Amino acid sequence: LFMRPLLRIMAPPAFADAGPLAIALVVVYLIRSTGDYFRSAFALENVNIKGARVVAIGTLVCLGGYIFLIPRFGAWGAVWATGAAFCVMFAVGLAQAQQVRHFDFEYGRLGAIGAVAVGLYVIHRVSGLQTSVGQLLIGLACTLAYPLVLYLGGFLQEDERRVLQALF
Repeated sequence: LFMRPLLRIMAPPAFADAGPLAIALVVVYLIRSTGDYFRSAFALENVNIKGARVVAIGTLVCLGGYIFLIPRFGAWGAVWATGAAFCVMFAVGLAQAQQVRHFDFEYGRLGAIGAVAVGLYVIHRVSGLQTSVGQLLIGLACTLAYPLVLYLGGFLQEDERRVLQALF
């Protein structure tokens, strides 16, 4: 949400167009970190070789993507190849991890978290604000709206509501 105005502040003007690339990299690494979370079952059950296999598969996907996509698409090719590798690692790792130690993840709730985040990002993008101040303000508004939308939208379970009420 704050990438473009921060790039204007932190980087020379030559990097002004790097915003979309940086945003894509943030999403790609969010996919990786979520996949790492799901693969924690390998460490819990001391079968780290399975985790190493998932990383090896991802490395091969990434290398292939780099070979074919970077020459044609440059930096975007690198982002797409890395994203493809992390998506494959996510899917294979989750499937393998669930076989090693099954966890009942609340996929619907996780999807709701993601949907609210994507929805607020879309609102941010279609706002059309071009100035740094405008982009910072809409970014701040979306950031503050995120927990509010989840809270008011009935996302929280009763015990979670009680914890929040006790905090405030």
